Amino acid sequence: MSHIVGKNMDRQLRINKRNKLLRRLFIILSMFMVSLILVREYSLVKQNITYFNEQIYDTAKKEIKQEVDARIEEVDAVKAQIESEYLAEIKHEVQNLDFAASFAVSQLPVTATLDEKREIYVDTVFQFNLYQDDYMFFSLDLDGISYLMSIEKNLEGTNITNMQDGITGSYFIVEMINAIKNSDTNDAVITYNYYKEVGGEYIEKTSYLFYNEEVDLILGMGLYQDDYIKEVQDELFNRISSYNYGIDDYIYIFAFDGSVIYYPKDYWTSEDVWSTLTNSGESLHQIVVDALREEDSIYVDYYFDFDDLDQYKTGYMARIEDWDIYIGRSFIIEDLRFEQNEYFTFLLPGIIVFNLIMLLATVGVVVIIKTIFSQNMFDIREEFNYKNTVIKKMSYVDYLTGLNNRSYFEEVVHQFASCKKDVGVVMADANGLKLINDAYSHLTGDQILKEIANLLVEIYRDGTVFRWGGDEFLVILEHTSDEELKMNEQTFTLRSKEKFINSVQLSASVGSYVAKTCDEDIYHMINQAEKKMYDHKIFESLSIKRTIIDSLLNTLYNSFNFEKQHSQNVMKYAVMIGEALKFDDEKITKLKLAAQLHDIGKIGIPDYILSKNEPLTDEEFYEIKLHPEKGYRILSAYPDLSEYANYVFYHHERYDGTGYPRGMSGEDIPLFSRVISVADAYDAMTEERVYKKSRTKEEALNEILKFRGTQFDPRIADIFVKIMSQK
Repeated sequence: MSHIVGKNMDRQLRINKRNKLLRRLFIILSMFMVSLILVREYSLVKQNITYFNEQIYDTAKKEIKQEVDARIEEVDAVKAQIESEYLAEIKHEVQNLDFAASFAVSQLPVTATLDEKREIYVDTVFQFNLYQDDYMFFSLDLDGISYLMSIEKNLEGTNITNMQDGITGSYFIVEMINAIKNSDTNDAVITYNYYKEVGGEYIEKTSYLFYNEEVDLILGMGLYQDDYIKEVQDELFNRISSYNYGIDDYIYIFAFDGSVIYYPKDYWTSEDVWSTLTNSGESLHQIVVDALREEDSIYVDYYFDFDDLDQYKTGYMARIEDWDIYIGRSFIIEDLRFEQNEYFTFLLPGIIVFNLIMLLATVGVVVIIKTIFSQNMFDIREEFNYKNTVIKKMSYVDYLTGLNNRSYFEEVVHQFASCKKDVGVVMADANGLKLINDAYSHLTGDQILKEIANLLVEIYRDGTVFRWGGDEFLVILEHTSDEELKMNEQTFTLRSKEKFINSVQLSASVGSYVAKTCDEDIYHMINQAEKKMYDHKIFESLSIKRTIIDSLLNTLYNSFNFEKQHSQNVMKYAVMIGEALKFDDEKITKLKLAAQLHDIGKIGIPDYILSKNEPLTDEEFYEIKLHPEKGYRILSAYPDLSEYANYVFYHHERYDGTGYPRGMSGEDIPLFSRVISVADAYDAMTEERVYKKSRTKEEALNEILKFRGTQFDPRIADIFVKIMSQK
């Protein structure tokens, strides 16, 4: 019995020992499983963080590339726009000068020979060149004989058909003559390469040519590319500076020689540019310049310790072709690690707590906790993706109009129908925006852009509207037709005529194009729509600017009640003088309009200055003196009023040459300007203003006599005093 009991006891001990061993093994196995799970989870966390960091880094590189590339694209657009404006200006100047020279020729006797006519024609052009610094004219006949040269004057009177393009070697004088011979309108435009001064470098030059049949001469004027490149750069840099970037998120522009072209911090110097180093200790600027001489763009990692910021950055830089200038944008690498560091800060105590729990829990609890942990990882990924989506959406919206911007178009262009047949493209461009900005303000121009955007969204409700550039908009529509887009254009034109911003009628030129085949390129479609838009803009430009001029006059009269009466009085007195000078009806009509427009430039002067009842400060008087120049710019924008721009420009010149803005004297001052000067002064003296009392008729006439020969043309002053003394 005792033997059996002993065996049972031994058996129970063995069982207990085995169970104890199993429990230990189970605990060890559980701990091992927990450790495996923790190691796996830790590896998973590291993988996700690496994935997140790579995704953020690639997104950041893509965003700065898109921003810089968009600015590079703006260069060509701005250049084309400004080049077009300059070409229109030189065309206007050549035709005006031809008109003046033709008028001089018309004063010759009918028996004048061709040589005599040519002499007076060329002499008139030459006289204009003497005082006009901005334009240099040339003249030749259809045989290539030079009558006037702006650079090589020793060639005048010789055959210059052997002159060659300095780069292509073509005979550009021959090309000029052929272009005129083949023109139905007696004018032509030709581009070639020539120097500004003898022995200088060859520069691309565009010349406008006009053929005068009466004197059988070609009159031309050229525009060198470097004459307007500075304005192109200034416009581009102004646009960049207006975009909304953060403190550490900005565009910068440097020249290859290290000059700072644009940087948001004014105290950044060329020395700072050269002293910035790459991660390998080399000059960042030198690395970029060397690379961009061979390639169009480059990514570079570098160390930025300016102002003790101690930052590692990645930058994307792209070269502006032919300028030896590059545009760049960078991001701070440390900022991209923010979410990673935040995640680790959150995770570390959780791992410790999780490990303690796993030591006391069963495998089931481990599985549950693992499931919860995995769910947390999923939530973190979802949160990251959500935030990233929100940030991307914000970068794709134009801040002014609320429309999708060009960057968004580049992102989604592949989502449009793979077959482009019946896909329509509409381009719209605000009319007269530069003139509106000059005459009113950029706030008015911005409001006009907003209204155009709203109208496009309303009319093209089935399409996608983008802010394409400074004053351009793009609309993409699927399943449309030429007829439908034509109706939409007409609707847009009618609706825009009903809208006014600060008395200025809303106006934009629109062009459209519908693809006829499936394989048409979207950018080709955009170019076609843009061409039609510019065709409409050229056709509509005269009526548009005429409407703006009328709006300016109404604005001036509405802002200052005395201006309307003043313009009418000046016009009345000017007509009296004109009739006494035996002007014909045509001259009287022109004199009336010149007198009515003489103060149009005051539209740009602040109200408080014109209405001030105290003496003006030097700064305020300087502002007043600018109104002839502002009036000149406004009227010059409209070809039919360009003649009157000169009369307005010179109406504050004095006969003795001490006036403004040019200090012209005597009969060099246009006759209409001298007449308006007397009429304007008399009305200013005899009409009461808030800042002065009126003078009597006799006092005013005595003042005019007192200043005859100094301020006023003595002949006109005497005529006016005689007329008024008899009334």
